[in-house]
Amino acid sequence: MGGRKKLGAFVLTISIGLLVIGGFVALTKRDSILAFAVSPRQLLIATATVVVLGVCWIWIVVASHKLLRPVSMTYTGRLAGSMFVGLLCFAIAVPTTVAAQTVMAQRDLVGSVFQSEGNSKSATRPKVNKKDPWAKTPRLNLLLLGADDGVGRTGVRTDTVMVASIDTKTGDTALISLSRNWMRMPFPEDSPLYKEYPDGFWDPRLGNVEQPEYYLDAMYENVPKAHPGILGQTDNEGADVVKLAASAALGLDIDYYMQVNLAGFRQIIDAVGSPALRYNADPVNFVASFADAYDTPGVLQRVFDHLGRYIVSAHVKDVCLGNRLVVHIDECAPGEGIFDLPTFMTLYERHHPDGYALIEHLPDAKIPAAKAALDGVLDRAGIRWRE
Repeated sequence: MGGRKKLGAFVLTISIGLLVIGGFVALTKRDSILAFAVSPRQLLIATATVVVLGVCWIWIVVASHKLLRPVSMTYTGRLAGSMFVGLLCFAIAVPTTVAAQTVMAQRDLVGSVFQSEGNSKSATRPKVNKKDPWAKTPRLNLLLLGADDGVGRTGVRTDTVMVASIDTKTGDTALISLSRNWMRMPFPEDSPLYKEYPDGFWDPRLGNVEQPEYYLDAMYENVPKAHPGILGQTDNEGADVVKLAASAALGLDIDYYMQVNLAGFRQIIDAVGSPALRYNADPVNFVASFADAYDTPGVLQRVFDHLGRYIVSAHVKDVCLGNRLVVHIDECAPGEGIFDLPTFMTLYERHHPDGYALIEHLPDAKIPAAKAALDGVLDRAGIRWRE
């Protein structure tokens, strides 16, 4: 380093030592790395460490240049040398900044998605031994909820309901997906909700017919509205309701839940950082209230504002208001409802012009008419199918 062999050897040894230690930890301490990745405090320390190392490396480059450059160097030579050193510093600063931002994004994700026990209340959370929480738990069962809530909207539907069952010794995980339009979801017999719905969540007065307001995806909002505070102290009664129902339906003891909305999903995609993790646009699923049904351009704008750059495919369908004894928001074929398909296809074309669109949930006999209606929407919007 600038003619100082001992100092240079010391810096080189430290650098090589850090690389060797990093490689050893990465190959042999997988569990420790995973634990590190979900600790906000340790992630903050890691961010500071990355920044300090980057600054130190830049200082070494600048100091070496000052020690090595000849005193009699011409102005042009000094300028070229300074530009080269600046380029080296920039090459160090960019990956350092990216690394720090990535670690902070992970920290923000952990802090936003997971609440500590002291900062949250749940009527269904189990009591565990904090020193060894999995000692008597061969499998950890987590309820995963994908919700459509967000700033500026009313109503919440949990269109994605899954259970992850994790082997606490090996980490092997089984995923169970529950259909959002399941009806008559049961409750455990020791739950106060069992007394309200002994035959499952439905209204027997309406008869043996489809009851969308009693589907699984409607429980999150409708049960707390009908029976506020029935479960006791909780920060998220809807999630606890769905957790109890899923537990009874599957015959599993579900330990915890994790709920993600559009903003949270975007944070997860950013934190994972993989081009393979992308989003299938299905915005009809975000119509959760009459306000949404009459403002589908607003629904679409929220979806594309959050996830537009991650969209790679789309499901095309429509929504209509069911003319029955009680008004319902129903799914229908494209062109038969009030969903703003021109805006949807225009936004989709703008964000992903090479993506494909799938018409779903229709019997074969209705597909030609739905395709013709979609062709008309595209034609009026000036969009052409790609071969």
